[in-house]
Amino acid sequence: MNTNEAHGTQPADDAGNPHPPPETSMYEDFLNAQRAMGAVFAGNEVSTPKYRYKYASLLDVQKVCYPPLHANGLFVTQACFVNDGATYCRTSIIHLSGGVAATTEIPVIVANRGDAQAFGSGISYARRYGLLLVCGLATSDDDAVKANEPPPLVSNDQANAILLMIDETETPMQAFLQHYGITHVDQMTAQQAVDAVAQLERKKRQAAEAAAPAM
Repeated sequence: MNTNEAHGTQPADDAGNPHPPPETSMYEDFLNAQRAMGAVFAGNEVSTPKYRYKYASLLDVQKVCYPPLHANGLFVTQACFVNDGATYCRTSIIHLSGGVAATTEIPVIVANRGDAQAFGSGISYARRYGLLLVCGLATSDDDAVKANEPPPLVSNDQANAILLMIDETETPMQAFLQHYGITHVDQMTAQQAVDAVAQLERKKRQAAEAAAPAM
């Protein structure tokens, strides 16, 4: 049984006669659908005393795949079947012309076949990876993607407010900029801005307390 098969075979009718070959637009539509698919983020976390990992749910994968496929005249079928005592989940992408743009068969792996919940989880697993496979997608760690993105910078209003507070607290500008490794306030990250405002506010309070007359 080939569990990683993707090809352009055509379905047959009940008599075993193959349907006419689809128009070549099937592959163009599939290509356009793939081009429109975004990243599938592994945003669901499982944590146990022994291990911790993230995964994309079946719904996460469907949300990425289905809209582009449907917009291009393609839809997904998923069904289980038994072969030589083993259960498989077949995932196929069907074109409205009747052609099969891609198909794959993933084994449903279950430790205890008498456990209905475990069997359902095994089917969901096979459906999820089958859909990823036929669409040619991989999951991405959302945190890893965000870690590679540049941090957001301070807004103009925040930068102006910080400049005003620097002036009010008589904070040496050069020392302030060196502390944050920048040459101008508008180069600060949003997180740096939050930290700077907190420190400048503290400095203002301390100055006000020092200037207050003793009781």
